[in-house]
Amino acid sequence: MSARLRRAAFFVLAASTACFSGAPFATSFSTNYSDLWWNPTESGWGANITQQADTLFVTLFVYSQNAAPAWYSGTLTFAGEGINGQKTFTGELYETHGPWFGAAFNPSNVTYRNVGTVSFASNSTSTGVLQYSVDGTIVTKNVQRQTLVYNNLGGTYLGATQDVTSGCANAANNGTRTSDVGTITVTHTGTSVTIQAPTCTFTGTYGQDGQAGTVAATYTCTTGSSGSITFFDLRSEVSGIVGRYTGQDSSCKFNGNIGALRKP
Repeated sequence: MSARLRRAAFFVLAASTACFSGAPFATSFSTNYSDLWWNPTESGWGANITQQADTLFVTLFVYSQNAAPAWYSGTLTFAGEGINGQKTFTGELYETHGPWFGAAFNPSNVTYRNVGTVSFASNSTSTGVLQYSVDGTIVTKNVQRQTLVYNNLGGTYLGATQDVTSGCANAANNGTRTSDVGTITVTHTGTSVTIQAPTCTFTGTYGQDGQAGTVAATYTCTTGSSGSITFFDLRSEVSGIVGRYTGQDSSCKFNGNIGALRKP
C-alpha cells in the first residue's frame, strides 16, 4: 500500500469514530481523565474526575464508619511523571458539610475540613491508581473508567490525521505526515463496525471505556494492500471527534492523532 493510499485509509477510520463518547472536557496537557471511575469488583462507590489543562477536580462518593454517605473533594495539580510514564496529580482532600438539600441553600452554612491528601496516577487511557487519606486512614485503589452505555458510529464523516511513521522498508516513507480524505460511510451494528471508503474497506470491533472509545480493525484496499490499526482514547461531541491511533501495514508502523468533522 502506498504511503498516500495508506494515509487516506487512516482518515477513513478516524472520521468514522465521530459518534464515540459523551461530550468531553477540553485538555491539551495529557490524556483526558475526565470521567466516572470505579473498581468493578467494588460496585457502590466511585470517583468523578473532571480535568482542565493540568488540573483535576476529584469528588469521592464513599461511606463513613457508620455506613453513612460521605462527601470528599479535592483539586489536584500535576506533580510529575514517574519512571514508568505515570502522570501523577496530587492535592489536599476536604470533607464538606452544608445545609439540608430540601431547604433554601445558604452558602454561609457550608463548612470545609482538611482531612488529608488525594492523588491520581495513570500511564493508561482507561486505568489508574487512586490514593486518598482521611484522618490518617490511607486507601489505595486500582480504578478504571466506568461505561454506562455504548455509542453508535453509524453515519457520514470527513476527517484528517497526522502520524509518525517508522520502520518502513522504503526509508523515504518514514517521518511525520498529514493527510485528509473524502466522504466515507460507516455501518455500526452491535460491536461490529464497517467503514467504506472510496478505495478501502475497514472491518473492526468497537469497545468503550467510559467516555473513551476504541476500534480495532483490519483493512483491505482495491490496490491489494492491507493492514491493521487500532484507534483509542476517542472522544466525540456534536461537532466531531479527536483521538489517537497505532497500527502497521506490510512495510511500516505508525502512531498518530486524529480529528474528524461530522457531516450534517
